[in-house]
Amino acid sequence: MPDNKRPKTGDDGKPQPPSVRRVPAENFMAVYANTTQVRMGIFDVQFSFGVNVENEDKDSSETTMRESVQVSMSPQHAKAVLQLLAGNLKGYEEEFGVINLKGKSHSKEESTERKEA
Repeated sequence: MPDNKRPKTGDDGKPQPPSVRRVPAENFMAVYANTTQVRMGIFDVQFSFGVNVENEDKDSSETTMRESVQVSMSPQHAKAVLQLLAGNLKGYEEEFGVINLKGKSHSKEESTERKEA
């Protein structure tokens, strides 16, 4: 009788990740974000995703972020997501070219939020 609990292996003998069937939850929602803020505590990492909106006061240097969703996870999961994202971006750049970050800026508020406990 075969042991179905053993991980499948590829031609190279390395374990293959299990296939995942994706099923959207009842409250599933897809959002677009062009701004992200990160807050870290000792037990979790929080990502706030949103959209920058124009201020009515044209003389203000303040940026307004309309938050759409917040995702919280353990630091271990955040590190796994970082590695997954880095690998995917590397593949993207190999296929389409280097992604340039022009106009990148971080406000003082964003910097302090990242250090919150």
